[in-house]
Amino acid sequence: MIKLQAATCPQCGASIEVNENLEKTICQFCGTTILVSDAVEKYKVELSGSVKVEGIKNRDDHLSQAEKHFKVEEYNQARTSLKNILSEDTFDIDAYVMLIKCNIMLIRKNNYNPYCSVKSNNFNKLYQECFTETLEVYERLQKIDESKSYETTLSEFKKDIDNYYNIKEDIEKGKELAKEFFSVLKTHYNYMRSCSANLFDKYLDILSECFNWYGKNFSVMHGVNNDRKDRYVINQLTDLTFDGIVSATYNISYIDIAYDENLLSIEKNLQCEKSIQNYEDLEKTYNLYIEKGKPLYDKELKKDSTTQLIVNIFKGIGCLIALIILFKLLRIF
Repeated sequence: MIKLQAATCPQCGASIEVNENLEKTICQFCGTTILVSDAVEKYKVELSGSVKVEGIKNRDDHLSQAEKHFKVEEYNQARTSLKNILSEDTFDIDAYVMLIKCNIMLIRKNNYNPYCSVKSNNFNKLYQECFTETLEVYERLQKIDESKSYETTLSEFKKDIDNYYNIKEDIEKGKELAKEFFSVLKTHYNYMRSCSANLFDKYLDILSECFNWYGKNFSVMHGVNNDRKDRYVINQLTDLTFDGIVSATYNISYIDIAYDENLLSIEKNLQCEKSIQNYEDLEKTYNLYIEKGKPLYDKELKKDSTTQLIVNIFKGIGCLIALIILFKLLRIF
């Protein structure tokens, strides 16, 4: 008696029975000639609960590959395998957990600080993506894993995750403070430019102290000295980031060479050499500027206002005298 084996037709997916002693058979439902071994294998795969698409790694293959990459510290390659899983199943808790581990290990390995704007020399697109993705995935896990099993699995990474949330909060607060800081800075800078050269140079020294611009080839300057060749003269401040990067338009100055119009008003980022690694550092820089820069501005503004008031008084007196003289002349004639 021939013993039949349960199988699944690879062509139409129908449940069939086949003779394992044969190499090929014909599906009684779709009439396709199929390999017996393929039909049996497809049935076993479906029976195990794993769906395998021909020519494509299944979920377990990708997860296994990710684990191998993780063990040899190839974290970005592991991320690729995990994202293949998640592109098919957005509820795969194991894949999400390992993705978080890979992201954190990449950031740890490269000692990257996510409190970093895109204008910074330290900015790295991949690591910044890992930082953002970690928080998004962690929030996803909180929604889909009712058993909270991820908390145990990620216990050794919890400190990193908490730190990332603090950094995210710092960035949001930093953006607000930077906006306020820049508004003050731009108002003061535009006014001080109209003052005497000596006074403006004094103000620029305060800026250099606050942002540590000393030694920069594009360091701020008011005039052109014989010992400063190929320097950049700041024209207008245009932006301030939460990590202390000041953007400005500038002119390139050359000794004994006329300005090239093509080099005027180019925007350049002035990288802050003083390390601003969090909101607290930005706040300290802002307070330092308010302590040293604002009094100078207020003093000159008050002096200018007083001078203007005196000028207006004398103008008023002059007008009054002119009216009196005109009135007397009219009486004479």
